[in-house]
Amino acid sequence: MMHKKQKVSINRNDIFNYVVGKSSFDPIEHCIDPTQYEVQEEFIYDHEERKLIGQDEDFISFNKELGKLRELVQGKGTAHRIGRAEIIRICKELEDIAPRTVKLPVRDESSFFDLPPGTEDLSQKFKDTFGLPSPQWWRNRKDRGGDMKK
Repeated sequence: MMHKKQKVSINRNDIFNYVVGKSSFDPIEHCIDPTQYEVQEEFIYDHEERKLIGQDEDFISFNKELGKLRELVQGKGTAHRIGRAEIIRICKELEDIAPRTVKLPVRDESSFFDLPPGTEDLSQKFKDTFGLPSPQWWRNRKDRGGDMKK
């Protein structure tokens, strides 16, 4: 499967909420579909395809630093050693090194129900049998009135 780089915009509020435990979603998951993708330290897991999607170095280094800060803030022995102002300052720094893109799979444009190439005749018979409209059904209408595009 092909991968495409999708732009993401990670802000310090999402980073802060994740680090202090107000949000269970990784800051990158706020920019992508968290029901389909799960962000890990070095990759993104696609639940639909059941595949790991390797990421670039900026993604990995951001997640490692994010994990260190979260461990420091939420750790039992270190939770009270760092103040709120210091956490906010580090979150701003993390925002600066956050990845600008992530690799996500490109879905095939063809429909799941499309037939393979070379079976156009069979495809037409299938559409006729089940009464399916052509992809440009609105052009074949006899009355072209109303608010339909011409």
